[in-house]
Amino acid sequence: MIDIDVQISPEHSTAVRRLGNLADEFKDKAVRAGLDAASKPILDKMKSEVPVKTGLTRKSVGRSKLSKNQADRLGVPGGANMRPGDAAVLIGPNKRVEGKRRLRIFNLLDQGTDPHTIAPRRQRLLKFVRATLHIRGRGFAKKVDHPGINARNILADSLDAGRIGFGDRFNAGVEKHLAKKGL
Repeated sequence: MIDIDVQISPEHSTAVRRLGNLADEFKDKAVRAGLDAASKPILDKMKSEVPVKTGLTRKSVGRSKLSKNQADRLGVPGGANMRPGDAAVLIGPNKRVEGKRRLRIFNLLDQGTDPHTIAPRRQRLLKFVRATLHIRGRGFAKKVDHPGINARNILADSLDAGRIGFGDRFNAGVEKHLAKKGL
């Protein structure tokens, strides 16, 4: 897990002062709106970097807001001690698509794999469906030599792209939320 610690610069201090005067319920919603606005480019970049074969892994990439308990369980720094105005979001393959999570596939794409042999576990033969552009049909094999996958560094590239201007986007999201509520 990679976390981004947001440091508020002096030009953003007006939004922070306005947040400090709000009730806890409004403060939480405003901070979450700021995080949503600030993390959108990270989410968009991550989705664009995932290769599309069936599209299921790309559909699984999303953003979810973490509760205090979820943040603590996932090891977010200060998760157990979250106060009003603290918020955490999880960006990545965290949505179920067709009833399954795609985290394992996403990690293989992100980190890559070495060449390896795939052998059956319970049966004597592997059964697979060939669905390439030129070859269609079913196949059987005693083993398959997989060539490996090159690492794509999807997480690191997405976070690097999203760090630039994070504070400005956060401030704009908070200000937009406060203006929408008439505060």
